[in-house]
Amino acid sequence: MENLIDLRKQPELPPPHETQSRPPSTEDHHEDVEVIMRWIAPEYEIKTYTRNWFLIASGVALLFVLIAIITQSYFFLTFVALAFLVTIMYVKRTPREITFAIAKTGVYVGRNLLPWGRIKSFWIFEYPHAKELSIETDKALIPYMKLPLGSVDATELRELMKSFLPEKEHQELVADEIGRNLGF
Repeated sequence: MENLIDLRKQPELPPPHETQSRPPSTEDHHEDVEVIMRWIAPEYEIKTYTRNWFLIASGVALLFVLIAIITQSYFFLTFVALAFLVTIMYVKRTPREITFAIAKTGVYVGRNLLPWGRIKSFWIFEYPHAKELSIETDKALIPYMKLPLGSVDATELRELMKSFLPEKEHQELVADEIGRNLGF
């Protein structure tokens, strides 16, 4: 009977100073780390959406709603309605400013460190409207990570990255290309 757990008892919490985390901030200083290059960029490219874009998106959503009603697929109807609402909330949202840094220990994205040992290669995509640093990691589910470069000189960053990693051309994902063509 000693091994029974009483779920009515509240667990003892550690003192408040141990449970509080640092408040979120766009200024991640990385004071304790030797940073070689640092930049700040919005998490995604800021785009303006025209009235026509909203009308077309609404028309497509309405078409899917009609199909869901005709086929009496209420799960699909709910999915379409939620997807439309989430899409509208996403395009109206202002992107956060994120601090990126290249250090001797790895690549920082905000406060998160991606050590050099977990990165296989890099590539820099240069589009007419933006530049992105693509990093191939050892993660199985999402092996590629794209970091916006903002106003960073791509040539200078490429030379710096070559001192840590091999440069290998990464293929653009079909989902990225479709998203860019749809205005995301």
